[in-house]
Amino acid sequence: MKKFLSFLLCLVLTVSFCGSLDAKADETVEKIETGSLVAEDMIKAGLAGYTVPVIVNGIEQRFELNASDITKIKMKSQKISKDGKTLTVKAQLYIDRKVATVKTTATAKLKLKNEVWKVKDVSFKGTSIYKIPLKGTWKGTYTASQGETAVTIKVNKISKDGYITKATFKFGSTPTNKVPEGSFKLTGGYDKTTGQVSFLGDEWIKKPQEIGRVWYTIDLICFVDLNKECLTGDYSVVLTKAK
Repeated sequence: MKKFLSFLLCLVLTVSFCGSLDAKADETVEKIETGSLVAEDMIKAGLAGYTVPVIVNGIEQRFELNASDITKIKMKSQKISKDGKTLTVKAQLYIDRKVATVKTTATAKLKLKNEVWKVKDVSFKGTSIYKIPLKGTWKGTYTASQGETAVTIKVNKISKDGYITKATFKFGSTPTNKVPEGSFKLTGGYDKTTGQVSFLGDEWIKKPQEIGRVWYTIDLICFVDLNKECLTGDYSVVLTKAK
């Protein structure tokens, strides 16, 4: 009888101990799911080289992601598999492509190898243009009736809703084509939903006085090129933002 009671006592203690272990294990899993297993820098490095698709003016553009392009990252969730070898991370990214900032939600699957998490697969969802940093100096060329022409567009002021309130358009010669210098004021702005940028000619500042030719201001309708990080559009215009 004493042996039987001793056995029951041992059994109760064993069950209680196992239950305690199970509870601790559950707590550990919960902490893993809501805590942070990987640092932001590790996620940035792991995402490098993956291609991000973005719709611009109804057409898909794709660019390769660089770790240095990710200016901001917000961790949304981190969940680990039951065997502890697969980690799924969801994060919101803000990506600087010089010509525009792109916002996307990345879902990355990581595998544990030699006690280090490594990204094995990534998908992007809800990718869109977050903003277009139009303020600043843009340089490039366009081609009109006078041939290839150098252009410098300086956007001094822009409203919160994307309208240009003060800007100038200066044009002149390229290495292969001589063009008289001229300049005029600009209006216009950008639409981040489509990626369109409009530079609309306004009043003249310096109008070329060339015999036999009448000069007009020009309107340039461009779209962001996230792959080449420039503006392209009408009149074969190509503009890059000066540092």
